[in-house]
Amino acid sequence: MQPQGGVRVPTILSGGLLPAALRGTQHAALFHVSDWLPTLLHAINGGAVAPLADSLSLEIPYDGVDQFEQLMGRNSTDARSEVVLDHCQQGFGHTQTGCNHFCTVPEGKGNAHGCGT
Repeated sequence: MQPQGGVRVPTILSGGLLPAALRGTQHAALFHVSDWLPTLLHAINGGAVAPLADSLSLEIPYDGVDQFEQLMGRNSTDARSEVVLDHCQQGFGHTQTGCNHFCTVPEGKGNAHGCGT
């Protein structure tokens, strides 16, 4: 068994936006801290997240994934199948995939990072 310190951390959602049927339930899918920005922007805007931009770039990609539909129970498909815990640099620790990724990909449905293989 791999240690998961800092990976599975409880979070509490509250407020009138959360459907009554989801109150008191658990959401076991992967959710990275970087997912909060696009998820909260979706909640504030009431829909699709507008791209970021600055004077040098027409669009700056978000590091996170919009998970609003999953949290509201409107989409049963997980938005993530893995979370990068660290970059694969020589001398750093490794996880179950050998490349510092925490995965939920089923066995035999691997991806480029070795998850599920």
